[in-house]
Amino acid sequence: MLAQAFLERPKPLAVRPIAMNFKKKATELGLQTYAGKVKHALLSDLVISKFGREWLQAVMPKLAAKSEGKILNSIDGVLYCYKSSSTSVAYLLAASALFETYDQAMLALEATDEEEQVVSSRQSIRIPKNELPKHYAASNGDYRATTELFPKINDFVVRNRLQALGLPNFGGRSHPNLLQAASAFYLEQKSLIESATVFGVPLSQLESLVRNAGVSMAKVLKMIAQGGEQRFFTKTQQNLPTVCFAN
Repeated sequence: MLAQAFLERPKPLAVRPIAMNFKKKATELGLQTYAGKVKHALLSDLVISKFGREWLQAVMPKLAAKSEGKILNSIDGVLYCYKSSSTSVAYLLAASALFETYDQAMLALEATDEEEQVVSSRQSIRIPKNELPKHYAASNGDYRATTELFPKINDFVVRNRLQALGLPNFGGRSHPNLLQAASAFYLEQKSLIESATVFGVPLSQLESLVRNAGVSMAKVLKMIAQGGEQRFFTKTQQNLPTVCFAN
């Protein structure tokens, strides 16, 4: 699913902002994010531990054959090579190893030079306090549809804000019944296993949603059920550097 979405991207890779996204996550995981003497765990070794050498032999033989603790620039370099890109396979493997969810991985891979400029300049972008969850609910939790309701704001900023609020992407390539399964769990008080089973959603996918969901997930689902008309969020849960709320 991630590979297909990545390969269908309409624009070429923006190496620097993607590398910066990867580097930030790698730092959180305690991985080495620079070339030179190895002092920390390597991304390439993390990828091997995630996928196994036997499977990697078919997609990236050099990675499968490398010794533990030895830098492989074609993989480790995605964290610090800002001027030259690695292969698409390398970016996909890195994203899959670094990030827990599909949405997080795609957000990192979809970064553009324009988005990096928006974030790094710390530009103040005003989103009325209730508008984001309201439009998200009206769009049935679809990130793309939600961003289209904010035509003057960079898609990356809107997606980042939704993710920071713990609001998952029910659109795109997520399971078609994920919204129903989440509603069964949060609103109907069904167990996690029952909610996933009834709607045919992989348990791991629903668990990931619950693990990353914001504290107001149930309220958002009620808004979706009511057509996105209910307003909530009496105070801001979390602010991103690039977003300011209007009074």
